[in-house]
Amino acid sequence: MTDNKVIAMLNCHDDDVFCFRKEIIDDLADNGYTVLVSCPYGKRIEFIKRKNVIYEDIEIDRRGTNPIKDLKLLRSYVNLFKKYKPLVVLAFTIKPNIYGGLAARHLKIPYVNNITGLGSGFENGGIVKRIIVLLYRVVFNSAYHIFFQNEENRKKIQSANIIKHDRYEVIPGSGVNLRKFAFCEYPKEGTIVFNYIGRVMRDKNIDDYLYLAEKIKEKYSNITFNVIGFIEETESEYRDKLKELEDKGIIRYLGSQQDVRPFIDQSCAIVHPSTYGEGLSNVLLESASVGRALITTTISGCRETVDDGVNGYLFEPNNRNMMIDAVEKFISLTYKEKVQMGIASRKIAETHFSRDIVVEKYRHLVEKIWKEEV
Repeated sequence: MTDNKVIAMLNCHDDDVFCFRKEIIDDLADNGYTVLVSCPYGKRIEFIKRKNVIYEDIEIDRRGTNPIKDLKLLRSYVNLFKKYKPLVVLAFTIKPNIYGGLAARHLKIPYVNNITGLGSGFENGGIVKRIIVLLYRVVFNSAYHIFFQNEENRKKIQSANIIKHDRYEVIPGSGVNLRKFAFCEYPKEGTIVFNYIGRVMRDKNIDDYLYLAEKIKEKYSNITFNVIGFIEETESEYRDKLKELEDKGIIRYLGSQQDVRPFIDQSCAIVHPSTYGEGLSNVLLESASVGRALITTTISGCRETVDDGVNGYLFEPNNRNMMIDAVEKFISLTYKEKVQMGIASRKIAETHFSRDIVVEKYRHLVEKIWKEEV
């Protein structure tokens, strides 16, 4: 039994907390719970601070595989949970899922995993995958509940014989805030603007987008290719590459933006060339909600957002010719057809991907755990 209404929420990045979890935090705080947010400090944390919200900094090497650092993270989670004694732990992304789950399991605290993607280590196979599978098997089988963000991730986890229970369900990713990303009328006829929104890194396949920009600009003069997002510290070589292309007038590098909405509003479509499985692409959902066409790959986490030929186009990952064909199909549409694609995107977002669905799932689950514990 407990009267402690602290809910621990574990994340890898302050951007994720503010952009994708804030509505869950606010809803739980409004319903009398104290939300303990734990992730490495970033400036977005200042925007989630409010009554009934506690923040604790924690060091996470998001992309590293150093076992000493990972053991340190596990110990940090154990100490955090001993300090606050949360009612339940809500974990998002790979390392919080694994090490937050192990810490909660050790202390017999209920925890909920959210599979925002399986990660390149799982997808690429080898010894790294074997280790991840072993850790997932331990963590996921003791989880109170598991949220998958797409059906393919669920099938891969089950086919790998990782989970042996039915305490899971597929939800519409992180959902999209339909009010925040309000429908915006399609830009007036003129320059066609494409966006890339995401971290500038090889795993996000920024190289294909830059290749696309170079090839399309050779044929068309009225096209703008934006790149919006921060450059990963481990891939700083992209600074020179982006500057070179910007100097040639091929792209516009806009850096990391506190608010991407003005840039989505001014765009005509988003090009998202991701090559490995995501949970459900938030940048696609946000562009869809605003009413913009989606041009993306057929991988899980991306294809779910597109009705091919209706609200955008799909192409095979790593197939640059198909990507160029998809973009040229969009360019060749009439103005009215482009507008209709955007309207179709908004309808899909409203029907299937509202963040309210996700918020309600978490509220009901936390309420259930609270009733069981008291």
